[in-house]
Amino acid sequence: MEYTKGEWILDFSEEHNGVISIYVPKKGTVAKIFTRSCDDYEANAHLIAAAPSLYEALKHIITGKRKDGKYDRYDAAGFVKTAENAIVEVEGS
Repeated sequence: MEYTKGEWILDFSEEHNGVISIYVPKKGTVAKIFTRSCDDYEANAHLIAAAPSLYEALKHIITGKRKDGKYDRYDAAGFVKTAENAIVEVEGS
């Protein structure tokens, strides 16, 4: 599966116009969240922006392949840390 690689960044500069953008530097806009469509727009924006991290965390947990390209199917602490980092990103902490 391919998706836009890089850090997905939230841009609240147009929030007063009812839009939050998600973009990747040097690649452009990935998504726009319309703030008037629901009350949970900010949480939704954080969840969408964290999608690549969540995807990579699940791949790590399932395959055991780390970011450095090595495999370790028994790295329970690493799996937990990967999942925790992805959750922190979703929660916007």
